Amino acid sequence: MTGIAAASFFSNNCQFGGCGLHFESLAELIVHIEDNHIDTDPRVLEKQELQQPTYVALSYINRDLGYQCTQYHNI
Repeated sequence: MTGIAAASFFSNNCQFGGCGLHFESLAELIVHIEDNHIDTDPRVLEKQELQQPTYVALSYINRDLGYQCTQYHNI
């Protein structure tokens, strides 16, 4: 990663939908994102949970396979 790319990655600017607000700390940015850009309506969340994902995170697969391997080998 170049210096410019790293600098933009570690900035505290909100990138959701072109929001662009700047925050003094990462904690403030996270609170802003949770409060303003993530829908917490239970009906919306339930609908999202019922939809099949188009992909599965590799960390989820690795966690499951790791558990299965330890059970198989009795580790």
